[in-house]
Amino acid sequence: LNKYLNSEPLPESDGPTQANILLAIELIMKHLETKSYQEIESYIDFILKNVWLVRLQLPSSAHAIRVFPKVNNRGLELDDADLIKNFLFQRATESEYEALSNRWESATNTLDRARLKRVKSMEFLMKILIGIETGNSIPKGKLYVEWEKRLDSEIKVKELAQKLPERAGQLVRISKSELPQNGMKTDITMGTHMSAWIQQYEVLLAGSHLEDSTYRKLLRMVEDRAMLSYWANEPNNDFERIIHPWSHAIGKLDSHPSDKEFFEASTRARQDFQGLADAAFLGIKKLNYETQSHRDRLRYILARVNSRVQGMLHIAPTPLEKLMITSRGEVQGFDLDHIFPK
Repeated sequence: LNKYLNSEPLPESDGPTQANILLAIELIMKHLETKSYQEIESYIDFILKNVWLVRLQLPSSAHAIRVFPKVNNRGLELDDADLIKNFLFQRATESEYEALSNRWESATNTLDRARLKRVKSMEFLMKILIGIETGNSIPKGKLYVEWEKRLDSEIKVKELAQKLPERAGQLVRISKSELPQNGMKTDITMGTHMSAWIQQYEVLLAGSHLEDSTYRKLLRMVEDRAMLSYWANEPNNDFERIIHPWSHAIGKLDSHPSDKEFFEASTRARQDFQGLADAAFLGIKKLNYETQSHRDRLRYILARVNSRVQGMLHIAPTPLEKLMITSRGEVQGFDLDHIFPK
């Protein structure tokens, strides 16, 4: 806006906020080009004579942030992430304000590259970060209140702001079935990727500090637990109930935990495993290859079985992505459709 007001060249947008501002400037300029000086003067005169600005002053910034959602109910609704952002900024000194703002903006722009729309918001990131911190499910409307309790010092505010861009980048990579540390593609999460599940992202983000081999164990465990839930038709609330304490325990692990420490941190994920596995097996038996929507699910299951058998025979497993290719796209050899999986 400053560049526009000073008649300087406008930059290319580097995120949704700047893109919207540039679009607004373009629309306003096109509109003004069709108006005469008298019409514009009349409009400004109308604004000056008929628009009133009311200033509501409250005793503290924290109080103001609590009151704002109630006053703002006629405008564009703000989510809890906006309130957290304001809380961050009100605690920052004038010299720190720009750095904090840039980190928040960087995280926001990074999230815009996530694969799924539900993952693109700062509110989603802040919700899973508080789940990792507390081990509890925090209702959407109480997200700000919970963060306010935890950000009780200037140091904690700075620590949160410092890690937001990195956490946003890790979450984006997880959403694209990439390793959060280096962006390497993996097909371990193919099942949840196809099903567009996002609840498990919290555990995967919590473990993003783990060394490679341990993180891959976590990927496999999270994928298997999520897919069992999917096939068993487990209620979402039941699955979500284990996510927050699981992610909290994983987040507290050292980057090189022992196998015992890793499996102890995942205790909640293994509760009632046999009952869930039995229900999942019944769910799988109900799948029919002649039903279009069931085909990818069956072929994924068969691809997993194929990969497992190859591993037991000490054969380098065929990538799941290749096994999932249909006959129409196969150039040589056989694919899973040839064995009539119905």
